[in-house]
Amino acid sequence: MVATRKHSAGSSTSKARHARLHLVADLSEADANAVRAAADALIDTGLTCKQAAHLLGVREQAITAKIDEGKLIGLKRGREWRLPAWQFIPDDASIPRFDTLQAVFPGGPVSLSAWMNKPSIEFDGRTPLQEIVAHGPDGVVAHAQRLTAAAW
Repeated sequence: MVATRKHSAGSSTSKARHARLHLVADLSEADANAVRAAADALIDTGLTCKQAAHLLGVREQAITAKIDEGKLIGLKRGREWRLPAWQFIPDDASIPRFDTLQAVFPGGPVSLSAWMNKPSIEFDGRTPLQEIVAHGPDGVVAHAQRLTAAAW
């Protein structure tokens, strides 16, 4: 079983929440199996809280706090959190405005992980992650908001 935490202190709009529920309701059994397999792959290759804390130069408790705040994605298997490595970028160590991006994105951590690493015509063939590194998070957040609106 995979558990995830998303920022839940009211920043997720009801539209975004509805869009996520709509996407989940439309999953076939094959889709659900693919999501589980993708989550397992993220967990298997993800960083432990200890590794993430070392990378960011903070204590492990700060990592779980960042998961709770929506500033990092955490996937949990059993009692251990694993953090997909893609969310740690070279210069800033973590993605700026990631809590906002998570709040507006019309899917959960697994679909967000896939979307962040898929080339997009919206960003001239760059992935959303590459776009953030090259130009900052604003364009990516705005595009995620448009996706949420389109899911309605």
